[in-house]
Amino acid sequence: MDLADVLDVLPDPRSRQGRRYRLGALLALCTITVLAGATTLVAVARHAAHLPEEIRDRLGLRAAPRATTLGRVLARLDGDTVDAAIGAWLALHCTLPGESDDLCAVAVDGKTLRGSRTVTRRAVHLVAAATHGERAALNQRQVPGKKGEISAFVPLLARLDLAGWTVTFDALHTQHAHARFVVEVKNAHYIAIVKDNHPKLHAFLKRLPWAEIPLGHYCRERAHGRDEIRRLKATAVPRRLRFPHAVQALKVTRRRRNNGTGKIEIERIYAVTSHTAHTATDAQLARAVREHWHIEAHHHVPDTTRPGPRRGAPWRPAAGSPQPYRYARRALPCRRPQPRVAPSASPSTGPGVLCRHLVSAQGLRQGPCGTTRRDTIGGRKELAA
Repeated sequence: MDLADVLDVLPDPRSRQGRRYRLGALLALCTITVLAGATTLVAVARHAAHLPEEIRDRLGLRAAPRATTLGRVLARLDGDTVDAAIGAWLALHCTLPGESDDLCAVAVDGKTLRGSRTVTRRAVHLVAAATHGERAALNQRQVPGKKGEISAFVPLLARLDLAGWTVTFDALHTQHAHARFVVEVKNAHYIAIVKDNHPKLHAFLKRLPWAEIPLGHYCRERAHGRDEIRRLKATAVPRRLRFPHAVQALKVTRRRRNNGTGKIEIERIYAVTSHTAHTATDAQLARAVREHWHIEAHHHVPDTTRPGPRRGAPWRPAAGSPQPYRYARRALPCRRPQPRVAPSASPSTGPGVLCRHLVSAQGLRQGPCGTTRRDTIGGRKELAA
């Protein structure tokens, strides 16, 4: 199924009377024009006006829509619904369990988007589930804040088929209910990071006789101006550790040396997992723990390339990647619909700046919106990518 077909079945917020364009066609148009370098709604409309007839026919567009039309449609769509639809489509293109020697894992983490706080509105906080390696966001939801991540964990993963997958999450989500949900309901495994917010569990893991446990995995890398050594030890969990479905305890030791200053940093991380020694090797566990932090890079891209409130979850694959669908979420709608208001007199502030959050496909820079009035569209100022 094409992405345009997936977008076409989304609930259309427009009135049936007076519709000139299909919803899927408009969203697909935003996607391909952003891939071509459009950074504003005006640029999207300009690209659409110069599209070849063949591409326009394949999209189902009889004529090129105006920037105001695109702005009204994107401002009224619900971001959570679009995220779920895009995530389901991306899941069809991801590596499935059994197709690779590595563990197929999904990382769950949240992020407060930089630049999303305004005078009248709190900062936008998103919690996402993204695959390791491919960094495909399978689902994403907006939550009230950091504390809202815990209640959003189950709804975030409820629609995903995670049988045979491994779910990794940080200490905030290391909850008994989450562990039971992943294993008993989703038929998956988990790797849960344990920190000081679980003092008893963290102290118990630190007291284990790690000096007597043999080294399970060793890795050394020299890159980015530093020399990093990672060691992993795994041991069976004693019965007195009352954490649901916990089979093994992990200790990861990271030693980083800055080649420029010579400064050495040592970090020790503890975790529990439902994997046994037969379902996952120490090397696979070490790789899964390390790649969990890829979701931080996943969140870092919108922070450094697109200042502004409503942003989705883009990523930039390596050069020559055969999977262009990773760019599919560059032109998604806002999170919460708001009533239409008059455009702001300033091109850089106010609810009229819809064009700010359409970013270039390269993801390298984000310039300000244009200074002309036609670059501002009346309506919601947030757009997802």
